[in-house]
Amino acid sequence: STYSGTAGSWSSSVYFSTTGATSVVGTNGATFYITGVQLEKGSIATSFDYRDYGRELIMCQRYLPAINPGSATAIVAVGGSSGTNTTMTCDIPFMVTPRVTPTGITVSSASHFVANPFGTGGGTPSAIAFNSYTSNTFGRINITTTGLTAGQFGELVTQNAAAQILFTGCEL
Repeated sequence: STYSGTAGSWSSSVYFSTTGATSVVGTNGATFYITGVQLEKGSIATSFDYRDYGRELIMCQRYLPAINPGSATAIVAVGGSSGTNTTMTCDIPFMVTPRVTPTGITVSSASHFVANPFGTGGGTPSAIAFNSYTSNTFGRINITTTGLTAGQFGELVTQNAAAQILFTGCEL
């Protein structure tokens, strides 16, 4: 209010708005949109980049590869083979090549998944852990569960729509 004055009148004071004007920063929940802006490195401006939504999404997905099917019955990985009767290793395909090598995973909850060995009933994993980054197209995980047979192939399936696996370490 110190820098507000009467609209349409001359003044010798410094005013930035008219008396009674709405203050964007002083209004709770106000929204201020800036569009059509491109940040540049250095002092030389380049032509404006127009990227479609699909291309922009791919570029964002490089920073945090995620498995988030949003379905209670989606197959996440197929072909995992159990090395013992309690562990199964699966390769999960990435939708896009990660920006840098992932170094870990964050799992919504192991109970959101089912480890199904082919030919037998499945079990809810007690743990899902990061194993390695096998290539620019796959991340390897270890699944700890019961009811497996050594050398048997299987699949990891969601049993909850909130199921997700995030490959971490490449987000910065």
